[in-house]
Amino acid sequence: MVTVAEILKNSRLAVEQKITTGLDAFNDDGRERAVQKPKMEIVLRKSEDFDQVMAQQTRQPTAPQPAAPVAASAT
Repeated sequence: MVTVAEILKNSRLAVEQKITTGLDAFNDDGRERAVQKPKMEIVLRKSEDFDQVMAQQTRQPTAPQPAAPVAASAT
């Protein structure tokens, strides 16, 4: 989750709005007491440059196209 947020931020597609952390308690069937599980919430919003970045990325090919095979001629 953190990696995806960082990729979106570094690509100028999203802006970080809020990050919160905490612990959630949940009951496991085999245990008598509640187990605490770490929780992280990252809230992103679309960047102001989003439309420009997306338009630029659609104009650029994402991967180079393989060259067409050359037919061997019999001489």
